Amino acid sequence: MGCTADAGCGPVGDYYIHLAEDFRFGTFGHPWELSLCVFGDDMLDLVESDLHDVLGKVMRRDGRQIAA
Repeated sequence: MGCTADAGCGPVGDYYIHLAEDFRFGTFGHPWELSLCVFGDDMLDLVESDLHDVLGKVMRRDGRQIAA
């Protein structure tokens, strides 16, 4: 992931995937959307309350577009 003062931290030009060994949870960084998908109940239980403050607007939930 690349970090800049104006864009923050996110995937820059490459996809980034971080997975648990058993694939139950992880993250997926998309380079063109500059988005981060966080998945898995274990992961979401730990970080969901802070994600909105850190990442901003939710784009999708359960793979479905969130209405603006």
